[in-house]
Amino acid sequence: MTLTPTSYTSRLWQVAFTELPHPVGLPARHDVVRTGMGLGLPALEAMRERKEAVGPILCCPAQQVVIVPVAAGTADVWAAPHSLSRSGAQWHCAEPGCPPCSGRLWISGGAAITDAAALHHSLSLTRSRLRSGSVRPRGVHREQLSSEVTHV
Repeated sequence: MTLTPTSYTSRLWQVAFTELPHPVGLPARHDVVRTGMGLGLPALEAMRERKEAVGPILCCPAQQVVIVPVAAGTADVWAAPHSLSRSGAQWHCAEPGCPPCSGRLWISGGAAITDAAALHHSLSLTRSRLRSGSVRPRGVHREQLSSEVTHV
């Protein structure tokens, strides 16, 4: 598995190099938020710096996607151009018709589940910073950012 520059991280994460079994402590009922790795990881790192709840995250390096479990009911109220939320435990990385994923892994910030409101705020703030050029993930060129940010 090859990790691309958009998957760099500056925080220590607990890592499980497999997607099954699901992390211990993950609530049975939850929704998921799906976003691009180049936006999602910096937003989640910012949440950890602010000591906000960050739970397990399913990472798909092949599709450059992170899938974040959040409280059940989040999908009913989620409205964001930078991500989408699905009801229930839907672990699909890509839309139908895209190549299958391989090499997915779990990372965790230590909480049981990620705070959905804090995630929405952090994704929005990070997206704004990425678009303005004030913050860029290490090793990423502006052309990659504009492509990823506008298509997430």
